Amino acid sequence: PVDLDLLAEASEQARRELGGGFIRLVDVDGHPHQILGTTAAKPVPVLDFRDDSVKAAGAWMRDESAAPIDMYGESLTVSHILHLADGVVRQCQPRGDGIEIAHQTRSK
Repeated sequence: PVDLDLLAEASEQARRELGGGFIRLVDVDGHPHQILGTTAAKPVPVLDFRDDSVKAAGAWMRDESAAPIDMYGESLTVSHILHLADGVVRQCQPRGDGIEIAHQTRSK
């Protein structure tokens, strides 16, 4: 089975090591500048869709990727782990660099 706590912990460790999860914008003399933020790592949220359908998870991802974000907030990257069924997990980054990144894992 997929260990969701371990997956979330590994995701945060990767964000800390690579720094990509903390990219943010700041205003310098009226112009946006991209910086590597110093915000402490937050756990990657795990959303449980086991009682819903994969279609519901897809609808959530479409809605999430279309929702506006605070461009000057903590981070330009938003990441979630979707628990689709027992042994089926999808990790997605529906907002960030404009490209959805998704990894699906199936345990045997």
